[in-house]
Amino acid sequence: MTTWTSKGVLAALGLTVLAGCDGGSLPFSTPFDQATRAELAGGAVTVAAPPGYCIDQQALRRAPRGDFALLARCDTLGLRGFFSGRRLALMTVATAPQRAADLPPPSLDDVARAAAPAQVIETGMAGDLPLVRLDTPGGTVGAAATQHWRSAFALNGQLVALALYAPGAGAGDNRAGADLLADLAERTRSASTRPPEGTAPNMQ
Repeated sequence: MTTWTSKGVLAALGLTVLAGCDGGSLPFSTPFDQATRAELAGGAVTVAAPPGYCIDQQALRRAPRGDFALLARCDTLGLRGFFSGRRLALMTVATAPQRAADLPPPSLDDVARAAAPAQVIETGMAGDLPLVRLDTPGGTVGAAATQHWRSAFALNGQLVALALYAPGAGAGDNRAGADLLADLAERTRSASTRPPEGTAPNMQ
């Protein structure tokens, strides 16, 4: 029986997601484009925030075994603007090198197993992106609810793990969290797209 080799990496990324949420706020001099994008894994992954959300520059962590970024609504990080229409949420992005380039991307089962012993409440797919809603009593992040969403995907030789925590997230509000996490994944994938090898740069 073949075991998905990156299962342990996903589990480690889940721990990183929880351990890394101790950041502060954005310096007021941070340009808006810098506040909404960050390069992880040596530039292999470009985190691109959904509209109304920013990357906490003080919470960025870079290490040989993997990088970490924390996102929140821009006004909660000290960046002025009209963001009150966006929901309060903490989102995290953690990366780790893939152990082999030919491994299949993370599946729903992979993400759910890596989150153990958290209870799986709901699963779903956004295109090819697995989404899992979990309940982790006693494992809250700040004022966030115990229920949260997780996802993972492979990108440019990296495993990328996502999580979303929102205060007061309940059964009637859970779909919005999944949609926001899927939006983060889509924007990050698009921002991290590389031209095929051997393609000459466009000089026009």
